Parts: sequence; C-alpha cells; structure tokens
Amino acid sequence: MKGQVSTELLMIVAAILVLFIPLLVITYFKAAEANEQVMQLQAQVVAIRLSELANAIGSASGQSAVKAEVYIPATVTSLSIIKSGGGGELILNSSTQTGANAVVGIIRYPVKEYAGDQMFIFNNAGLVRFEITKELNSAGTEELVFKRLETTVSSN
Repeated sequence: MKGQVSTELLMIVAAILVLFIPLLVITYFKAAEANEQVMQLQAQVVAIRLSELANAIGSASGQSAVKAEVYIPATVTSLSIIKSGGGGELILNSSTQTGANAVVGIIRYPVKEYAGDQMFIFNNAGLVRFEITKELNSAGTEELVFKRLETTVSSN
C-alpha cells in the first residue's frame, strides 16, 4: 500500500511522544520538589551552625565573640531568636510549596530576644554575616547578642 511506511513511522513517533511527554512533566515537578528539599536541608544547617556557635560563645569565659558567614537559601524569609527557659531558640522561618515551615536551633545560654519587629528579614538568597557576642545586659547579667553585619563584595 502506498504510504504504509509513513503511517507506521508516524504511529511510532506518536507512541514515543505519548510516553515521553508525561515523563518530562513528572521529572520537572520532581526536580522542583528535590530543589525545595535541598533548601530545607540548607536551612537546617544554618540553624544548627548558628546555635552551636552561640553555645560555644556562651560556654567561653569573658567577653567572647565570633563572626559567622552562612548561606541563606531562597525559601528562608526570616530568623527570630526567642528566650526559652534559661536559654533560647533560634527559629528560621521558611515558606515552601507545602506551606510555612520553621527550623529550630537550641541555644543553652541566656540570649537577647529578636522577635517581632526586631527579627532578621531575608528578601533573597545569599551569604549573610552575623556576629555573636557575649555582653552584659541592663540587669548586669551576661547574654548572647546577635548582630547582622553588612556583607561587602570586593572586586579586584
């Protein structure tokens, strides 16, 4: 028959397209989901690193300080520090496709509270520098103080 090869070739191409187009769509959505999970893991690393550095400063004697540079992923919107018992909690708030999430780091020493209007806001992803110091508060007791430092980009 005339055109039989063309018809069979078109049917094979159509069958391949019917199989591969849904696979491409599924791969696209799974890649976005995996990317979001990576950003949540990065947020956990930030919370753990900052809380552990704060605990190290809290256990050191005298007026101690440390500067830390951390990568804030795109899903993180803010960082707040609240007092809890004799220590505090460092809370990284993030927004994902599934809703709002909070990653918490535990601080075992008295800490200055940064919540509400004083919380640290992040508008985009990138490197952020913090200085964590142990200072005397107005009551005369030592507490950990977080300061956000300006990040400077040097060009050679």
